[in-house]
Amino acid sequence: MLDILLSAVNDSLEGAQQAAESVTQAASGGAARAGGSSGLFIIVYILFLVVIFYFFIIRPNKKRESERDAMRSNIEVGNWVVTSSGLYGKVVSIYADEFLVEFGVNKGINIPVAKSEIVGIKEPGLSNAPAVEEIEDAPKKKKFGIF
Repeated sequence: MLDILLSAVNDSLEGAQQAAESVTQAASGGAARAGGSSGLFIIVYILFLVVIFYFFIIRPNKKRESERDAMRSNIEVGNWVVTSSGLYGKVVSIYADEFLVEFGVNKGINIPVAKSEIVGIKEPGLSNAPAVEEIEDAPKKKKFGIF
């Protein structure tokens, strides 16, 4: 009788062990699959952010910088330029990495300015009259307010 009881307990323990192993395998397999897909999702998400960052920040800055470099390389002696501080001056001489610029009405006083500090080629507007573009772009006044 004791042998029958021990064999029944032994059989039930083996069944419990097999059930526990199958549950453990199912849980670990599901976790591995979920972890793999979330890891892939994170990698795709980071790559997406890098691509967006490149097209909206890096690429436009490179384009603007190449336009500025082209503008600075086209400056000739006698051109009026604007510095990054807002000063207007006339280019007197050009060197490798700087311009010799004459500011104001003091003829003969030349100040060296780094090429990177020149932001545009433009003559100073010394009159109070609006520019021609501003007049053309101004909206037409309506006679009665609603027509």
